[in-house]
Amino acid sequence: MPPYSNSPLAPAAIRPRATTFAGYPAQYLETLILQGFDFSQCDAGQLLLWDCTNGDVRTGLGPGEFHRLWVVDVSGAVVVIDAATYPGTTEADQAELQGMLDSITIEP
Repeated sequence: MPPYSNSPLAPAAIRPRATTFAGYPAQYLETLILQGFDFSQCDAGQLLLWDCTNGDVRTGLGPGEFHRLWVVDVSGAVVVIDAATYPGTTEADQAELQGMLDSITIEP
């Protein structure tokens, strides 16, 4: 479980660490929406995890939501890989997700 949180209104997270993904430099981090998180304390009852330059947003869906994130530098362009699981995600589904992650290739 990620040990770091800077606010009672933020998911817990580990500090990013340098790694690679598909042969490119990346930062890896994990976030967890803690059990008992009160979505009613968020604007419009939504927990905004991040927003994108194109206007898209990623919102949290509920307590226990766990994200493994890679922020990949592809020749100066940023690619974000988000592998999320939720309470009740089966081991088979987690293995399938890992297989998808392992199969990703990135072409510049």
